[in-house]
Amino acid sequence: MVIHAISLYDAVLFVHILAVVVAFGVTFTYGLLDACARRAGIADMVALHRFQVFLSRLLLTPAMVVVLVAGLYLTFDGPYELGDPWIGATLTILIVIFGFVGAVLTPAERRMLAIAQRGAQAGGLGDEYARRRAQVRGLRRARLAARGGRDLPDDGEAGRLIAARPGRAIWKESAAVGRNPCHAQS
Repeated sequence: MVIHAISLYDAVLFVHILAVVVAFGVTFTYGLLDACARRAGIADMVALHRFQVFLSRLLLTPAMVVVLVAGLYLTFDGPYELGDPWIGATLTILIVIFGFVGAVLTPAERRMLAIAQRGAQAGGLGDEYARRRAQVRGLRRARLAARGGRDLPDDGEAGRLIAARPGRAIWKESAAVGRNPCHAQS
């Protein structure tokens, strides 16, 4: 049996790819989580927004830092140069995403959490929540468009990410027969 040595470059490449999946993969679940939470109730909306703030602070931003640092290592140690067009474009996109997450998305998620908490105490989410939610949905559509996706039609349903489409189809089919996958069955 031949055992191949794993180089530092290969290990960093693995960490880089894993960080990309962790940092950006989780955001594709937001639409599905939102759809389930909206059908479940106000307390679940509070939990959803608390979860989003938690993920942004402790998962998304640190994983983006790992993507950046590992990517720079791969560029300098590998066969690439900062002058390569795809390296420059990728670095620019990552910097834009850093700015978007820090300046727009995370503050919007914190505002949504505060509004949902006030709504839970008052017994309903209210108009302010609906206005802010529409703004956040617009931000998510813009982020999706920036990644090469297309804007989805405004059909009045929760969850705008493409990844949420199959989840909504499952929920609708389950609802038709009296089962809701967003709730535990006894």
